[in-house]
Amino acid sequence: MSTSVLVHTNCDAESPVTGVDSRLQVAELAERRLHGLSYLALKNIRCGYHDGVLTLRGWLPTYYLKQRAQAAVTDLDGVTQIENRIEVMASASIAGPRAESK
Repeated sequence: MSTSVLVHTNCDAESPVTGVDSRLQVAELAERRLHGLSYLALKNIRCGYHDGVLTLRGWLPTYYLKQRAQAAVTDLDGVTQIENRIEVMASASIAGPRAESK
């Protein structure tokens, strides 16, 4: 089951970051922050950034980790909203998303 959560953050933040390089830097900084946490499962999360919106994508085994991922990136400069598209899957699926049946 997947839910997408849109969170407004840094209401007083500077205007969104512009330019391809700057957008990539914000996304990479967010990923580095997530990957630097002590939760191994967060290494599966990918980030995208456009016009002040940071989008989190991937899968995690618990809603707690989904919340931790979101909390870890809420204070990044230039991020005014977070769209959390992380999917929560059963612990049995820790090796990755289920393969589609043929």
